[in-house]
Amino acid sequence: MKNIYVLNQLRKVVGEADYMPKSPTEICGKILNTVYLSAEPNDEVKARVEALAKKIGANHMSCDFSKILQAFRDWIPKNLPFNPRTNKEGGSLKED
Repeated sequence: MKNIYVLNQLRKVVGEADYMPKSPTEICGKILNTVYLSAEPNDEVKARVEALAKKIGANHMSCDFSKILQAFRDWIPKNLPFNPRTNKEGGSLKED
């Protein structure tokens, strides 16, 4: 790496004073994390997300977000004076 300032900043970020990256992908593996939060599981999308993360060298996790989303949807009518709707359901941008 030719830019000493950038290298020193990168070393601070990764917490290794003598770190010398071999490739951009290696840097991504040190500093990038991706997460696929699926509300409605979609194997095709999940596979594309995982392939992209692998290609750039990011650490990746997949989480089924549907139970959390459903818990929030169950909470809304009990705690808000209105029931927000998505754009698809005819709601406004504020609601969505």
